Amino acid sequence: MRKSQKKRFTAEEIERYRADPNVKDVREDRLRFTLAFRQRMYDAVKDHIGNPAIKQFLRENGYDPETFGKNIICTLSSKFKSCGRPKYGDGISVLANHPEHWNDQDLLRTGKFKRYRNGIGFTEIFVSELGHAYPEQSIEDGLRKAGIDPEMAGYQRIYTLKRKLDGKSRQSRKTSYGEEIIARYSHHPYVKSISHNRLVLSAAFFNETHFFKDMKIDDILAMYEIQYEDLSLSARNNIYYKLRNWIPNDEVQADCSEQSLRIQYRRMKALEDLLTKDLREYGAAVSSLAGNPAKRKLLELIQEFPADRSQGFTRTRILKLAGISRSNCYEILKNDAYGAACARREAQDQKDIETIHEVIAYRGFAKGSRQIYMNMRAITGEQFGLNKIRRLMHKAGIITPIRRKNQSRQSTLDLVKRNVKPNLLKRQFKLYEPDEVRLTDVTYLDYGNRKRAYGSAVKDPVSNRLIDLTVSSSNDLFLAQSSLNQIARDGITDAMILHSDQGLIYLNDSFQRQVKELGMVQSMSKRGNCWDNAPQESFFGHFKDEADYRSCRTLEELQAICLAYKDYYNTERRQWNLNRMTPENYSEYLKHLPAEVKQMRVETERKKYEAMKKRAAAEAIVRSTTLGV
Repeated sequence: MRKSQKKRFTAEEIERYRADPNVKDVREDRLRFTLAFRQRMYDAVKDHIGNPAIKQFLRENGYDPETFGKNIICTLSSKFKSCGRPKYGDGISVLANHPEHWNDQDLLRTGKFKRYRNGIGFTEIFVSELGHAYPEQSIEDGLRKAGIDPEMAGYQRIYTLKRKLDGKSRQSRKTSYGEEIIARYSHHPYVKSISHNRLVLSAAFFNETHFFKDMKIDDILAMYEIQYEDLSLSARNNIYYKLRNWIPNDEVQADCSEQSLRIQYRRMKALEDLLTKDLREYGAAVSSLAGNPAKRKLLELIQEFPADRSQGFTRTRILKLAGISRSNCYEILKNDAYGAACARREAQDQKDIETIHEVIAYRGFAKGSRQIYMNMRAITGEQFGLNKIRRLMHKAGIITPIRRKNQSRQSTLDLVKRNVKPNLLKRQFKLYEPDEVRLTDVTYLDYGNRKRAYGSAVKDPVSNRLIDLTVSSSNDLFLAQSSLNQIARDGITDAMILHSDQGLIYLNDSFQRQVKELGMVQSMSKRGNCWDNAPQESFFGHFKDEADYRSCRTLEELQAICLAYKDYYNTERRQWNLNRMTPENYSEYLKHLPAEVKQMRVETERKKYEAMKKRAAAEAIVRSTTLGV
């Protein structure tokens, strides 16, 4: 068989990918994505790691997977399985950088691992413990409960074990049964044969248990007095795999031993629980069938049930579980015309829906419900009420493009209503101490040949010190979170205020949760009012005037200019309103001021603030009196 050739990129492809912000490095025989893009990819595919999921992610982000070649996609899949979420630029986790023997002894000392021919793996006892608690308890939580870091155990081992526990495939590992286990199951009524390396269950076992496919295999085995500890994970998975694909036949269990009777008693109890659960689910559906002939048909079927000699499922109990009273049941059964009105109404609805279709099709122009109402008599000679038209359109799934509610806008309004925060600053930017407030905002940066990037900045409004200036090709949650991480690295004081506008990234649930976890209090400007975040807007104006960022050709060049400007802005660019100091120097100056001088500074700033409020109030009155002029 001919070996497939490795993907080689053309000069045109190399040039295109070099300009792609998601690509870190590309050459003729290699392409590497950036760390941020690989982390987003892992978060999207972590539940179904494999080539198909990675290809789907690439398509959703505007890439054709076929242009990358099979090797790149296979490598990504392999790294995700073995190393988990990417952490470093080369995509290899800490453990993968060490020799394998570096953590062998640590794993073996836990008593949960042992040596196999191909390396280190979980012991069968520990696998049984994890499997018995799965999926209610994840494998990672089971490892942590045993005092083992999942990263130390290795994500490849966890991924492989998860597939086994999910019963995705049959296992070929041989099982060894001791003399005690062989003796225990030699005369079991549902064990067809057992030897030192094999246990075979009878067809009667699978005929009786195929109703319980939704139960855990360990619970099914316990019902049939087979201890799950006696069987390896591979053996239990093989039984479950066979059970899921079983086609029932006529074989039954004829044994009448005491053990068989115990098993049948437990099986009957499980069947009763299953039937009770199903009847209650059906009862919830029956409540919506009032006046429907289907309800009468269901009651007729219940009446045909054979008599229950054990009195466990009498007709009275079945009706009670289904949520139907006996009197209502007999009343419906006696009424031969029950459901006729519903059938007539349904037939009339279908006729009226055809009339609505006729109005919509007239002259070929789209029409909303009001146009249908106003034009119906002229077009068809019939007339329905507006509410009836809307009900029938909803019932028939008729969707009109006329004046439809913008779902995206509605969801945005709901997000604003739910997550908007009050304006705690109220433009009192200078009435705080240094490092008590952080302002943040995002601006667009157009550079190169019609390229656009986004810059997220964080600023201290008291000292004007720039905390962060991060650039990304996307204005998304990752950009805002990177600024949060920079705030955390710079240091967070008690009840620090984080002030922003009402942008979607700042209203995001995940962003707000991270702000709260960092111990900050969130504040927001009034909607559409840039003055409430004026110092941050002022910084963007100075940056765009003073930095030659438009000449950058790549995102890396733009990031380098932003980093250089941040250093220049904080340490060398003096500001008139900071006593001609740089932000770094002014911050230190304020921190070492005597208490009485600090109080004088605050009083001066408060007078400026009150004057600003009066001026703003007067301007608002003028605007209201000259509105529209």
